[in-house]
Amino acid sequence: MQDEDVNKHEVWRQHTITVLIHLRREAIRSGTKPIKAWDQLSDRTFLATRTASSVAGWLSKIMETMRIPIPAREAGAALVDLEGIVAPADFQEWLSMIEEQHAFLFAAARARIDARKAELAKSETGIDADTSKPKPKRTRKPAEPKNGELL
Repeated sequence: MQDEDVNKHEVWRQHTITVLIHLRREAIRSGTKPIKAWDQLSDRTFLATRTASSVAGWLSKIMETMRIPIPAREAGAALVDLEGIVAPADFQEWLSMIEEQHAFLFAAARARIDARKAELAKSETGIDADTSKPKPKRTRKPAEPKNGELL
């Protein structure tokens, strides 16, 4: 039974982190300054945790207070997934997890975004953000002249 609870909490944790990332992205799209988005989302999440009576209500309260309109497709799917993952009978337990792990959830969300940014930067620039060393560039062998032609 304890292993099931640990697994359930890990699933909730990962999906909640995903939703927080999507909510931040949607807030920025709606005009929130990126520098303030995390702080505002953290405050609104904490307040929604205190007042909501369902996952849908929790999400709606955050979106309303952050002035997020209807979310983009990918964000909407993540929100619906979270609502389907947390059973109504488990809602209070899920809220307790959010309250207890509030700082961790936001730190994990930021770390996930930072890791994704580093991965994108590495693929675009060839520089590994961890080592700041460029990837070795592939060099082509110069074309050989054909039949005495000069290149």
